[in-house]
Amino acid sequence: MFPDFFKHFTSLFPTLAPSLQIPGAIGLVLAGAAASFINMLAGGGSLITLTFLVFLGIDPALANTSNRLGVTISCASGAASYRHAGRSALLKSLRLALWTLPGAIAGAFFSLQLEGVLFKRILTVVMIFVIATLLIPTSKKSVKPDISPWKKNLMGPLLLITGFYGGFIQVGVGFLLGAVLKHLGGMDLEEMNMHRICITFFFTLPVLILFALSGSILWPIAVTLSIGNAIGSWLTVKLAIKKGSRLIKIGMAAAILIIGAGMFIG
Repeated sequence: MFPDFFKHFTSLFPTLAPSLQIPGAIGLVLAGAAASFINMLAGGGSLITLTFLVFLGIDPALANTSNRLGVTISCASGAASYRHAGRSALLKSLRLALWTLPGAIAGAFFSLQLEGVLFKRILTVVMIFVIATLLIPTSKKSVKPDISPWKKNLMGPLLLITGFYGGFIQVGVGFLLGAVLKHLGGMDLEEMNMHRICITFFFTLPVLILFALSGSILWPIAVTLSIGNAIGSWLTVKLAIKKGSRLIKIGMAAAILIIGAGMFIG
């Protein structure tokens, strides 16, 4: 009975060749789980899912929009894990997220206006840039930085810009958001990671709705991918809560190794 259901479900993938439907569905779940592991600990996991979607022959622009369901569910699952463990501060996350919302919506509108070829070129450049930033060594110090007045004033505008980027492409936005929260918000790694996940959920949700209303999401692909996203994020955040900043640092190292190896092999 289950094989018949799975076969029927994978037949909903009109963009994939019949020979790729079942392996593609399994690959989507695994890619989603791997991406969530990276996203929950460091960011940049969308490089995995976007690369896999393009490998399956999906247009990069549609891959970018279809990836947002998984990102939204992944962040919701991760935020729920933090809240269940008593580690959340939703009101503060929401206040910070309000800065990102106008930019995210504007970025989403902008992405819908671009032609496929131009978007593909921009996405390629962005992915190369994100990979390059992954290779930059990060400080091993976990000392909480001081919050100067000028940093407080700069934080809002930078969150707005980060929101625009997140609405536009998403891939690598975790690095940008994490940098703003850590260096301008004075947060340690664990607090930064918790707020980063919640904020990403708050600004990605309206972007997802916008893409859905515009008919720019391949739902069977998006739903299958999000199954892996939800499983991966829930398990990863639970581990992060137990292991703390040490696991987050390991996740950052894993992001460099996994994504860098994928780019080298590809």
